[in-house]
Amino acid sequence: MPSIRNPPKIFTSGNTALIRLTPLAVFYLFLCAIFICAGNITIAEASVPTQAESAITVIAKSNTSFEVPVGTSRAGLITMLRENYGNPTPALDRMTLVIGGRSLHLSDAERRSLTPRQINFNHMADAILTASKRPNSRINANEAIVRGLDANAVNKIVERYRNETKVAPQNARYVFNSRKNRLDVSGGRTGSIAPRPEVRKAINDAMIQFARQGYGGRVTTRNVPRSLALDSSAATGQKLDKIILVVRSERRLFLYDKGKLVTQYRIAVGRKGNATPQGNFVIGLRRKSPTWNNPGSAWARKMPKRIGPGPNNPLGVRALNLDRENGKPTLLRIHGTSNTRSIGQAASAGCIRLTNQNIVKLFNQVPSGTKVWIR
Repeated sequence: MPSIRNPPKIFTSGNTALIRLTPLAVFYLFLCAIFICAGNITIAEASVPTQAESAITVIAKSNTSFEVPVGTSRAGLITMLRENYGNPTPALDRMTLVIGGRSLHLSDAERRSLTPRQINFNHMADAILTASKRPNSRINANEAIVRGLDANAVNKIVERYRNETKVAPQNARYVFNSRKNRLDVSGGRTGSIAPRPEVRKAINDAMIQFARQGYGGRVTTRNVPRSLALDSSAATGQKLDKIILVVRSERRLFLYDKGKLVTQYRIAVGRKGNATPQGNFVIGLRRKSPTWNNPGSAWARKMPKRIGPGPNNPLGVRALNLDRENGKPTLLRIHGTSNTRSIGQAASAGCIRLTNQNIVKLFNQVPSGTKVWIR
């Protein structure tokens, strides 16, 4: 070790001796601290003995057992393991992994990465030698294989299993219940996926069983529940948009949102000869204080060509144009009326009437594109 040109100076103050360290001395002290720590780490890491420190019973293939005497070396222990299991190379070409009743067909690369040839008995031997530090102990050598699994390989298989068994969430939909004349929510499901820890444990269990079988044959694991819910709002109808249901026989209009009935209004529908048509429509143009244009129909023959906004306007104070689902416009409207006596009657020329007060409420509740089912 090179000499220190400027040794630390020692001086006293009263009864206390003080040391003034030069920068170079501080550097050498720092290096010494590093070497001491490194030595401690090396000692701590050397926790696996090179030979058995006490006799130990090993549970091996098919629940058979053998004794490891005191002083058995690591190489000798690996030889004993090879003799007990018979074949040091796993018969991966014959291995079928079944998780929760579903066969997972592994590729050759996946099989090789899942159980590398050199890991099996090495990790078994390390686990057994570590256990030999405790006198009169027993260890299941089959479980030691888990320590040797390639984490990245296992993770890839875990993700593949999760993707192959995943049940995707499905949005609910509205269906018309003809018995009740109302809309029901149907067909939705939450969706599910297997939790990663459960799948990983199933693979570990399978490899332990594979070791117990002597690294050959079919491997079946316990069931893996798909307990992680995916998007529960899809099943309950919370993602459903607004929809209008018109029940002509009841002279009522129902507004649903997120699968639930929000409100309902009494209406007038088409009179005989001009019945309101059944079908599925969507709201197109929304008009405030609309102008009525004469459609040229027989019932409007004696009416003006155009009537502007005001109390005599046939469309009232608001109008919702109804288009076909393909976007093609129609002459059908949901609109207001000042003729409140017609509400609850078959009195219109085919359109759906609400009182002016109610059409303003509905107008503010529904955007363009809202579905309208007339039944």
